[in-house]
Amino acid sequence: MTIILFVYDEHTLSVYTDPAPPDQVAEAINTGRSSLDPGWIPGCRWHAVCQADLVLVTAVPQDKPVSPGEVIQLSPREYDTLVGLAAGLSIKQIAASLGLQPRTITQYTWSIKRKLGARTREQTVIRAMSMGLVNPKDLPKK
Repeated sequence: MTIILFVYDEHTLSVYTDPAPPDQVAEAINTGRSSLDPGWIPGCRWHAVCQADLVLVTAVPQDKPVSPGEVIQLSPREYDTLVGLAAGLSIKQIAASLGLQPRTITQYTWSIKRKLGARTREQTVIRAMSMGLVNPKDLPKK
């Protein structure tokens, strides 16, 4: 059984299940062939990525294409910040682990969101994982 998590924003999500394998579910969503209708967000399209038996789906602005071959340039500190975000750490926790001020981490987070075309922290992490920028297996434990 595949669990499908549609993330609308940092406060709203929908959960569905599907008997199909996760990779087939994600492909159907990404190609517009899915029978699931999570709703429509103006100026966005849905993008799905598999994580084990879970399919994470987020709205991506149509003017920012999702391309697995797309090269995203992150500074070393932006990458460290992204890994912290993906691990579920708070801004304060990331700042403490890197010996930086929370304000600096917030600025890195905004820069990463802009580069990835994401609006929320969740979209940022999902997009980074779908592009191979972050591997869930390599994340530090909270």
